[in-house]
Amino acid sequence: MAFIEAVGIFSERFFFFKKLVRPDLEGVALRQAFFRDELDHQTLGNHLNVYVPVGTRSHGRITPALTGNDTEGAIYGAIYLDFASQVGLREAVGLVLDSQATSFDEFHTYVSGRGNNAWLTALNHAKTTWRI
Repeated sequence: MAFIEAVGIFSERFFFFKKLVRPDLEGVALRQAFFRDELDHQTLGNHLNVYVPVGTRSHGRITPALTGNDTEGAIYGAIYLDFASQVGLREAVGLVLDSQATSFDEFHTYVSGRGNNAWLTALNHAKTTWRI
């Protein structure tokens, strides 16, 4: 269930980031600004009534505030922030949608089967960082 709920967290936060924080950006610049802001500044927290920071990044190192396979914020952070910062947000979201996965393990299996070692390495790194 946490995997599915993470999609909702991403959708909501990306929508409001575009509308309230960076309406001036499009495309690659918007996608990069999103995951960078979520990890480095959490500006969106100033605009939403309920906002829980899922993690921070300092000197390139991500420190999760939430961890675990059954925690939607940890799944969100692992895929839409950490993994996305390594492979690109567009690619990360595309992989989630294409996978039709309903759990992180299913998603991991899908990425493993794609034959892209860079994606798998990035996902394994995120999995370890967020203790999923």
